Amino acid sequence: MLGFIFILSFFYFIGSVWLDIRYSNVMSIMAGLFLSFLLSMYYFNGIDWLNYYYVFDIFKDNFEIRYDLLFNVYFYVMAKLFGSFNFTILIFYLLCFFFLYHSIKKSCILINGPAFIYCIFFLSGLPLFIDQIRQFAAVCICSIAVNYLVKGNFKKSYKYIFAAALFHYSSLFLFIYKFIIDLSKKRVILLGVSLVTISYVIGSGLLVHLQIVEKIPVVGPELFRKVGIYAKQMDSFEVRIGFGIIADFLVVACYCLTKTLDKYKSRLWNILFISACLHICFYYTPAFSRFNYFSNISYAILFSSLLTKPIQIKMNFQNLSLILAVLILSFIVTVKSIGDENRPAFNDYTLNYFFSNESGIEKLRSDRCFIVDSEMKDFCAK
Repeated sequence: MLGFIFILSFFYFIGSVWLDIRYSNVMSIMAGLFLSFLLSMYYFNGIDWLNYYYVFDIFKDNFEIRYDLLFNVYFYVMAKLFGSFNFTILIFYLLCFFFLYHSIKKSCILINGPAFIYCIFFLSGLPLFIDQIRQFAAVCICSIAVNYLVKGNFKKSYKYIFAAALFHYSSLFLFIYKFIIDLSKKRVILLGVSLVTISYVIGSGLLVHLQIVEKIPVVGPELFRKVGIYAKQMDSFEVRIGFGIIADFLVVACYCLTKTLDKYKSRLWNILFISACLHICFYYTPAFSRFNYFSNISYAILFSSLLTKPIQIKMNFQNLSLILAVLILSFIVTVKSIGDENRPAFNDYTLNYFFSNESGIEKLRSDRCFIVDSEMKDFCAK
């Protein structure tokens, strides 16, 4: 069933690419509705819902601060008003895709709307869309912020970044874009090289001296936990480098060897180059790898801008590098999502759980927690 959905999504994407750009808004709305209902029905195949459902059940009686403020409030209000976890997830997805649609309407350059949405979908993969839904909401809101940032409207951009941070704190990562969008190419390259060098030095010693991370104020204990997990999984430098670095090298080479005359595209390429460098950095400091999701925004904007007139695409080095980078990353992310041991096998994804009643979902949670806790101790909230 999951294979059918991927094929259907792919052909929908291909079809929308070849339609007249005048139908972009309508096709974007249809794509958002399609994915909202689809992901809602597949949501119970994930992992994080095991804890979200537990907290949602608590919110029916008491208010507690369990998550970032806006997400926390949203869950509490929906628990009080409707009491249906399934319905709450559906509305959440609809809101997220509304933000993506709004981002298309406010885009700093002309883009193909459905291509933008599906580019975010395939670059991010199932982990973001089915499990890390708080960060998914943050990415959707930040896509609007990036457009305002590129257009030079910093006040509106900051508002959206702060709003996104109330769903997931990682959104504050976008503030670094403010300082790089107008840097000269030489300074951007120097910054990228410096980041990779520093991350290698820090990362090489970080996995040996994890206690240093734990002492960082506020976020230290959580980073210590995550770095510790990665450290146990990785026992050699070679293991940390993935095929995704090919896409990074394509972006880096393209940025260094080509020139972009359009002001807004030049700013987006500045962001994309630093994003590629940071992607390389995160091989050495994997605890920060979830920041990669925000890099997908600039990828998606630039990629979808090529598909406003697909028949007239100029296959120069810059466009070819961008297309190959997106295809490589999308393929890697899809394979990793499907091959994740903590998820159902490719043919085992089912829509049936979405239509289960409360007792059925509670039984499913109990069964899944028994399995997950045996692999990741104390994962499920109790």
